[in-house]
Amino acid sequence: MKGFSDDDMLSLAAGTALRKDDRRSFRLGAVGIRNDGTLVSSTNGPSPFPCPDVHAEARLCNKLTPGSTVWVARVRHDGTLGMARPCHTCQKRLRSSGVTRVIYTISDVEHGVLDLTHGSERIRLTRGARCNRSLYPPAGPHNNPSYGPTNR
Repeated sequence: MKGFSDDDMLSLAAGTALRKDDRRSFRLGAVGIRNDGTLVSSTNGPSPFPCPDVHAEARLCNKLTPGSTVWVARVRHDGTLGMARPCHTCQKRLRSSGVTRVIYTISDVEHGVLDLTHGSERIRLTRGARCNRSLYPPAGPHNNPSYGPTNR
């Protein structure tokens, strides 16, 4: 999708994350653009324990084509963006699916770029990636009985 910046696509990934009703301490969404220009999306799946099969990036892999680019965003309960760097297993799956670049949120003010074809990584300042904080209820044990630190 030409004309959209990484910040625009990270905002779209954050919006995808917010579509899922999840009681964990964060929500994670991923969007990808296949080489034919089709936009695909996924969110973390339900799991009582950490499992790469339910990660948004892994769930997105079967929708992608070689040459795709992926954007991943983590939205915390307070509405801020957090670290969404794909785990090692997801990076391997994305690479084997032919994904060339993965852009992920680090915070509200920066994001990372993984170049899976050359094995390089760089950090960039974010100019405009935002999530709509009004869609996400305030954090805290008073609003969510399962509130607390959890793994991805």
